[in-house]
Amino acid sequence: MTQGGPPVPPDPSPIPALLAGAALVALVPAGDDLERAAAGAWDFARTAASAGRRIALVDCFVDAPMLHRIVGEQNGDGIVDVFEYGASLSHLARARPEPTLYFIPAGTLSTDPATMMASARWSRLAAGFRHEDAVLLLFVAPEHVGAVSADLDGIVAVAPAGVEAGMAATPEIQEVMDRGIRLLATVSDAGGIETVEPPPASGTGRPASTAAAASPITAESVALRRPEPAEAAPPEPWAAAPREAELEEAESGATAPEDAGDAGAPDAEAVPVDCAPPRRSARRPIWRPMHTAPATGHRLVYGFILLALVGAALIARVRFRPHAAPTGPAAPAQPQPAEVTPSHAPPTAAAPAVRAPVPAPAPAADSLPFAVQVSAWTRLSQALGEADRLEARHLAAIIAPIEIRRQLWYRVYAGPAPSRAAAESLLRVVRARELAGRSAVVARVPLSFSLHRYATEREALAARRRLRTRGVPTFMLHEPRGWQLLAGAYATPGDAARLDRLLTSTRNAGPLGPRVGIRP
Repeated sequence: MTQGGPPVPPDPSPIPALLAGAALVALVPAGDDLERAAAGAWDFARTAASAGRRIALVDCFVDAPMLHRIVGEQNGDGIVDVFEYGASLSHLARARPEPTLYFIPAGTLSTDPATMMASARWSRLAAGFRHEDAVLLLFVAPEHVGAVSADLDGIVAVAPAGVEAGMAATPEIQEVMDRGIRLLATVSDAGGIETVEPPPASGTGRPASTAAAASPITAESVALRRPEPAEAAPPEPWAAAPREAELEEAESGATAPEDAGDAGAPDAEAVPVDCAPPRRSARRPIWRPMHTAPATGHRLVYGFILLALVGAALIARVRFRPHAAPTGPAAPAQPQPAEVTPSHAPPTAAAPAVRAPVPAPAPAADSLPFAVQVSAWTRLSQALGEADRLEARHLAAIIAPIEIRRQLWYRVYAGPAPSRAAAESLLRVVRARELAGRSAVVARVPLSFSLHRYATEREALAARRRLRTRGVPTFMLHEPRGWQLLAGAYATPGDAARLDRLLTSTRNAGPLGPRVGIRP
């Protein structure tokens, strides 16, 4: 990876096929070194731009901007000012030395990046970029990539220290992939840009651009063309926005009849990139007058009205028709009180009733699907040492062996937690106690192996020590009637395959299911 000025870009040959049909792609750091990951994001953006596509790189680390430092620029106004203060994206996009690359910095500092990533405006921007056959690259933190409101066309894992270690330390990437988002490529110091899998013929399920399927696009043919200066307004550095009706059609996938001739790809040189908010067009209304509907539509409407009137009449007739009194089984005769003979004997006081003591209710068990991933190790002894360090600071620890690309990793979690909010609170505690760095993240890993149940905590601890000597890491959860010994924490059954084999080989196999216990 490089820093500073524009380097000689790598071979861009796989990039056109990699980004075919894509308009919104997330560049996600995988690992702790965010500075090197930012340099890798620049490398990927430059390589994609050198392949001919128009690229806009956005710094979404709005709470700690860093992309501008890699190229020696000032932060200034940026994407936060667009979303929060109504700034124009077309005025903020900065042209780079590469012919088709633009940079949008973070801008004003924000303490709530997740809310900005959840903004509905990302969908409108993605629709505009798709309409113009351009690509919006979002350099976004792993913990916020799942909050992006728009549908991502793919993600790129930027792992400077190596793909295996980076993916093991970043479970958020796997969570996004589990939702159906494709991992397009990986970027590392050793391997450069590597395509993970060949893209499908139709891109990401959306129709690919006709321009991309035509003859190879050169940088000159897709260079941003500044609009001709008009008498009323000077030209903008970023191209003007399309009509609102076109933007709405791009979002819905529909094409108006009068625009049927524009169904093909627009001329890449003459058509500007859309990255400004939609504006009301005065050329044609987005509604259709009633009288333009065909006669068949009128007949259908009248038929529905007639059916509704007939149904209402039938309901009224049934409702207000006199009904006979309901019949049913006769009520059982009530027993007559027996005749009481007065007695001259003095009344005796009744003995007070003795109530049995009510036992206190046992604490209720709760689902505990979340945990905080603190670190990942290649040796069990390292993972056990990390777990002991957490437990010495009064934090429960879980070790989950997992196989990633034929490499065995031991993930160390703190927790579990009943909700994401509780896990976020635990994450703040872990960082405040300096037990983990920025790479610590919240993960939804609800599955664990249930091994044995014990009546007392002492018995559960003894069993846990015995299994640890055999290389089986376990943890305990309190239950309403005792203690439960469990192993692992996983998002899917496939992730738990390695631990399942280990438990079976040591004759400690148990069912894999959602983790439940008393809230820690």
